[in-house]
Amino acid sequence: MEIITATGIQKAIRTAVKAATGPETVVTISGRKSQGGSFVVVYVNDLFSVKAAVKATLEKEFAFTTTTSEISKVLAITGDVSFKVSDDEEIVPFTWGHNTLKIRKTEAKIPEMRRPEKDAKTFCIPTALIKMMCRDTLWVNDGNESFPNVRLKMEAAGGVGNLTVYAVDSKVVVKRTEQFATTNPDFSEIVDINAKHLKALMSTIEDPSVDIVLSQGNLFLRTGSVVIDAKYTACENTVPDAERVLSTKNSRYSVSFDKADMLGKLRMSSTFTGNDRTARAVLTFLKDETRLEAVSETTRFADMQVLSEISDEDACGLTATFSLSLLQDILRIYPDDTIKLDFTSSTQPFWLCAEDGEENEKSILTACFMPLKS
Repeated sequence: MEIITATGIQKAIRTAVKAATGPETVVTISGRKSQGGSFVVVYVNDLFSVKAAVKATLEKEFAFTTTTSEISKVLAITGDVSFKVSDDEEIVPFTWGHNTLKIRKTEAKIPEMRRPEKDAKTFCIPTALIKMMCRDTLWVNDGNESFPNVRLKMEAAGGVGNLTVYAVDSKVVVKRTEQFATTNPDFSEIVDINAKHLKALMSTIEDPSVDIVLSQGNLFLRTGSVVIDAKYTACENTVPDAERVLSTKNSRYSVSFDKADMLGKLRMSSTFTGNDRTARAVLTFLKDETRLEAVSETTRFADMQVLSEISDEDACGLTATFSLSLLQDILRIYPDDTIKLDFTSSTQPFWLCAEDGEENEKSILTACFMPLKS
């Protein structure tokens, strides 16, 4: 029987559990030694793995397999933790102070963690920037079974990096590009990845920058202390061609809103409808203003004016209906203070286009979304 005292093992477990698909997902914990010290590798159902350096007294390498529901209990432990591993025992006891937590093992084949090839392509990006893009854009695909993946387009040239995220579902197409200074060599690559997993993994990374490493069709996330093997890069469920959809823009009318005013009235509408996710927002475009009406299954509310200017009087009297929650989500990610909404009719796509920031640090957003049938 071996006794291991480790600091930091909870971080690796937390990262892995966030990528798991359910309470009975198989998880393997493996302790390794190298010249640089000890590290723990956590495997999730042979689809995902995290390698994290730990401060540990590790006499020999070990491995045991359990489930996410069992290993999640370890996350309640703070600070150093000691545990015993034995091939003959079905229980792994974790000890801290005078407390003991027993984790039940299960039988499963222990996988091998892959490594990027030496000639793998690497794209270094500020962690805060990609976390912000995950928060503002990936909600379109998060938990979406029909369109579970997003597309990342990574480019670097002349000391300027560009990351573009394409998020597509049956109701909305969002394209967002962020620029940043970089020391990356010239680089251009596109990869599709599961939106829910990417957001979960990025939320666990604390380093100021993260490497996105592409090796033989596989994606790795790497920092100074963690390597994540993301084996679920998209295969058959690739992202629809967002650029083809966005290239069809042909709008006749344009109306502008104050973002804070518009979102404030939409929040009020949500409150009046009891935060009903099926509630609808009805916009009526008039000569000098646009009126917002909140509609739910049981109640229709009085008009709440939204100040705006319309560039073409021919659009007066046109009415468009949207999902209230979806309209709020889309407008919330808009980077500018004034929202510009382009459209042709109440049955064709509506468009949001924005460009915010200095010349070398631009945030560019394009969103295309469909109104509901009246």
